[in-house]
Amino acid sequence: MLFDFLEILQISVALLFSIGLASLFTYVLKVEKVYSILLFLWHLFFSLAFCLLIISTNHGDAITYFYNTREYVFDHLGVGTYFVVFITQVLRWFLDSFWAVSILFGSFGYIGSLFLYSSFKESAGCAFILNRYKIFLFLFLFLPSLNFWTSGIGKDSIIYMALCIIIWASLNPIKRKYSFLISVLLIAFVRPHIAMIILGSISLSVIIFSDIKMSFKIILLVLSITLFSLSYSFVLEYVGMGEGGVSNINQYIESREESNLDGGGAINIADMSFFMKLFTYLYRPFLFEGAGFGYLLSSIDNLIIICLTVYLVRFFKFNLFSIFSIRLSLIYFLLALVILSTTTANLGISMRQKWMILPFLYYVLMYSYSEFIKRKLNA
Repeated sequence: MLFDFLEILQISVALLFSIGLASLFTYVLKVEKVYSILLFLWHLFFSLAFCLLIISTNHGDAITYFYNTREYVFDHLGVGTYFVVFITQVLRWFLDSFWAVSILFGSFGYIGSLFLYSSFKESAGCAFILNRYKIFLFLFLFLPSLNFWTSGIGKDSIIYMALCIIIWASLNPIKRKYSFLISVLLIAFVRPHIAMIILGSISLSVIIFSDIKMSFKIILLVLSITLFSLSYSFVLEYVGMGEGGVSNINQYIESREESNLDGGGAINIADMSFFMKLFTYLYRPFLFEGAGFGYLLSSIDNLIIICLTVYLVRFFKFNLFSIFSIRLSLIYFLLALVILSTTTANLGISMRQKWMILPFLYYVLMYSYSEFIKRKLNA
C-alpha cells in the first residue's frame, strides 16, 4: 500500500494533533506520562489496524461514514448515523484522508480511556499504590477488543468517550456538572436511547436513593417526566418501534431476537432464559465459538473479563450504594444490560456495543476492591 506526499502529510498532521490532545488531557487529568504514552501507542496501533482492515476488506460502517460524506450537508445534521457523518464531514474539511480521520476518531477512544483511568485512580485513593490494583486496571484498559472497537470512524469511539466522562464526572457531580451535560448531549446525538437510559439512571439515583431535600426531588421528578414525555416518541421511532409505543415493545423485542440469525455472528437468543441472555451479551463468544481471528481475540478478552469479574465481585458491599457514582453506575449498567441484551441477536453487535456498559460494571467492581484494600491498610 503506497501513500503519496499529501496522504503522508495529512496523517502526520493527524498524529501531531492527537499527540497534542493526549498531552492536554494527560495534564488535566493528572495521568502519569508513562501510562499515558503506553495507552496512546497501544490505541494508535489498533487505530491503524482498524483502518487497514476496513480498507483491505472494503467493508464496514466507516466506509459509509467517510466516502459518502460528500452527499450530506449541514441541513442533514441529525442523530445517529447523520451525526457521525456530520463529524466526519467537518474533519474532512481539514484532512481528506481516511487514515488521518480514523486516527482522529481513535483519539476519542483514547481520551475516554484516560478519563476512565482517572476515575479509577481518583476513587481508589491510597489503594492505587498497590501493584495488584494497577494490574487489574491495566488488564481492562489494554483489552484488545476494547481498544479495537473504540479506535476507528464510527459511533463507538465517540460514545465510549462520553460514557467514560460521565463516570469521571459522577465522582464530583456538582463541580463537573458541565462535563455531565456535554457528555449526555453528545450521547443523545450518537445514540438517543442510551441518553435516555443515562438520564433515567441519574433521576433514579437522585430521586429515590439520595438524601437531598424533598422539594429538589419533586422539581427533578417533574423535569424528568417532562423530558421523558418530549423525547419518548422520538426515541421509539429512532430505535425502530414506531409510534405504537408500549404496545409495540414486546413485538419489537421478539423481532430483534429473531433478526440476523443467518449471519456468521448470530445466535438464537429467543429461546434463552433471561439470565442467559444477560450472560451471553457480556461474556460471549467463548473460545470454542470463534468464527475467525476477530472472534478468537474477543473470546480471549471475554475469558479475562470473566476471571476479573469472578475475582472482584466478592468485594462488593451493598453499603456502597450510598455513593452517587456507584448508584449511577449500577443502575445504568443494569438498565442498559437488560434492554440491550434482550434486543440483540448478533454476537458481532454485542461484541462492539457491550463496551457501552462494561466500564460501569468494572468501575463498581474496582471501587469495591479499593475499599477492601483501604480497610486492610487501616486495620
